[in-house]
Amino acid sequence: MIFANGLFAMAELAVVSSRRSKLRQRAEAGDGGAKAAYELASSPSSLLSTVSVAITMIAILSGAMGGAVLAKPLAAKLESISIPVSVADPLALGLVVLVITAVSIIFGELLPKRLALAHSETIASRLARPIQAVARGMGPVVQLFTWVTDALAALFGVRTTGETTPVSDEELRHLLEQGKRAGVFSSTEQGMVERVLRLDELRVEELMTPSVRIVWINADDA
Repeated sequence: MIFANGLFAMAELAVVSSRRSKLRQRAEAGDGGAKAAYELASSPSSLLSTVSVAITMIAILSGAMGGAVLAKPLAAKLESISIPVSVADPLALGLVVLVITAVSIIFGELLPKRLALAHSETIASRLARPIQAVARGMGPVVQLFTWVTDALAALFGVRTTGETTPVSDEELRHLLEQGKRAGVFSSTEQGMVERVLRLDELRVEELMTPSVRIVWINADDA
């Protein structure tokens, strides 16, 4: 179950952090997994809902099975070394919860997400199809939870529009700066885009050349 949790967490972060341009290039080259990943990245709502429901269910089952399967045998071992039952049972349960939590965090969250960030497009392409299959199978459950969530949110005056927040000029400049540091854009390209972003702030006079700076050529000299 921890392994399954890790796969869902890895798939979610890999798809979300992948560059859609790279996924599209792979899809155009015939990579079916990249095509599926591109579809998920273009409309991530079903992915996020499916992963949230799946991870929550896995966490509940892991806790229930851990307490039932591991805690009782451990409590019996503790009782065999003369630890009172009143102490052995809660101690065993606490130890099991501690171990399951540590293993889940490392192998179910941190390590998979580290791998997803390091190889986002590759992992997204490999896991997209299985995630799509799970999303189709869990579709009715996800739709039910989504409907209930929207209904409860409406009670607080929150309406789901499905519209994404547009990227601001400052966010675009920040992305350009990151791209320049990574070697994706040159300083010249960054400057060109920044000048385009400032066009609406310029006056026509600022774009015009003063007549005293114009170099005239006599047509008869040609």
